[in-house]
Amino acid sequence: MGIIVTKNNSSGRLQGRIAAELREKNQPVLAEQSPDFVEDSKYLRDYKKGSRQKWALIVSVVIVLATLAFLVSRMVMS
Repeated sequence: MGIIVTKNNSSGRLQGRIAAELREKNQPVLAEQSPDFVEDSKYLRDYKKGSRQKWALIVSVVIVLATLAFLVSRMVMS
């Protein structure tokens, strides 16, 4: 048994027309939703790099790692 399938051109044209209308309606909405990045960058105006804080964090991490390495080496030696 088999089913004969035929393509109806009128429905294809109708679907194409509906899809084109939906794309046309959706185009202004997509333009409004896309970020501008000019208004989004207002928070960056007063942004300062925390170089002093960064160095303090790095130094403290190095001190902690050195202390741990020293304690582990003392435990291994004894």
